[in-house]
Amino acid sequence: METMNKESQQVESFFSEISNEDEILDKELSRLLLTDISSIIDGINKIKAGREAVIDATKANFNVFTILLAAHDEVRLHTRFLTGLLDGGKNATHGCGTLFLRLFLETLDECKVEPVEQKSTTFNILLSSTDDNEFESTFNEYHTDQGNIDIIINFKDALIAIENKIWAGEQKDQLSRYSTFTDNTRKSKKYLFFLTLEGRPSESSGGKPYLRISYRDHIIPWLNRCLEKTYKYQNINSVIGQYKKVVKSLLNNTFEEEDMEKIRELIKKNPAVVKYADEIKQCADAIMKDYEKRFNASLRKLIAGFNTDTYYQNGAVVGYRIDFEENFILENYIVPTLEVASRYSSKSVSYFGLRVIDGRKLSEEFDEKMDHIRKSLHDTYPVDYYTKNNWWPAGTCYVSKCIFTPEWLYEAMSNDKFIEGQASECAENIKNYIGVIKSVYADKARNAQ
Repeated sequence: METMNKESQQVESFFSEISNEDEILDKELSRLLLTDISSIIDGINKIKAGREAVIDATKANFNVFTILLAAHDEVRLHTRFLTGLLDGGKNATHGCGTLFLRLFLETLDECKVEPVEQKSTTFNILLSSTDDNEFESTFNEYHTDQGNIDIIINFKDALIAIENKIWAGEQKDQLSRYSTFTDNTRKSKKYLFFLTLEGRPSESSGGKPYLRISYRDHIIPWLNRCLEKTYKYQNINSVIGQYKKVVKSLLNNTFEEEDMEKIRELIKKNPAVVKYADEIKQCADAIMKDYEKRFNASLRKLIAGFNTDTYYQNGAVVGYRIDFEENFILENYIVPTLEVASRYSSKSVSYFGLRVIDGRKLSEEFDEKMDHIRKSLHDTYPVDYYTKNNWWPAGTCYVSKCIFTPEWLYEAMSNDKFIEGQASECAENIKNYIGVIKSVYADKARNAQ
């Protein structure tokens, strides 16, 4: 109850400020919204408390996926699991034939799929291909002369290629190369999908056609269908349910469907919130930018001695490129970078590392040096995020929790020292990482003498 009263007081203070200073909302509007929003906050807190009690009673936080792997592990968790579920072969471990593949195609056909550089398409023509005599094979990390494609589904006369991205960036001309591969196959029907958390467009298609799908709009609805069809098969149903929770956590969507329905009913009873949603968002965005500036200033003070270059996406900070002021030299296409987990990035943590600007393949000698750095980092600071890829050849290290999100802003507004603490955590981990890099370069220089 104390938390609810505190939040209601903060709401009152918030609308008092914006009605007096910004003149976006008049006093009558702020009074109306104060009543409605306070009511909604109280209701949501009760719903969350009820859900937490159920989770505690049923031990529902136990999840085999996140025990074994990080929730964002694109290759070993998501690509492998999706490939396994989409496998329609007789030897598929789920033993359900082409059931899940058929449900996937039905979901694509019924949900909106965003075609890029091509006409709209339908997938019901593929449903006949899910017959046992039409389906051929499913592969993950399929090797081609144009690169490794995450998921390949082969039919006798059709091909589906899926490039799966959770947080990783795209390689140079990646989707363009995969489009070349699908174009050169002898199948009469071929589809190239770009799968991301929220359906972002590809930056590597080079104008070639592909289809945008997302975990939010396609994978979650597909998983719901799979759950409906497997309620009799406890093991399969439980595993799909646990995987769905992993995906929802990546989407910052932790409410269950029944909880969301309760929240929708709360909002219906307080219509002023809907009527003035745009004005509320304007004010919240303005406050977020103010706190972003405070964080940026704090971080720059703490990593004095390095030149920092801030870069943006949709008007919000998404990262910092940090230039060394030291004598050792990195290749000109490798930039020390802090990637910010923000409201736009769909990441759950912020991390730091050496980033390849264009995802190019490194020379054997330089790749060996990056491996040495990654091993030294792991030995010195055994924390998460040292997995390497084309973009982060030495791996990355965790530096802080998600920042520039509504939850982060709430903490910042509630605690005057919160921003300084977050900046300090980032700076300390960055300095540790840079210290290891400097040590590796110093060792290399001594050995060369």
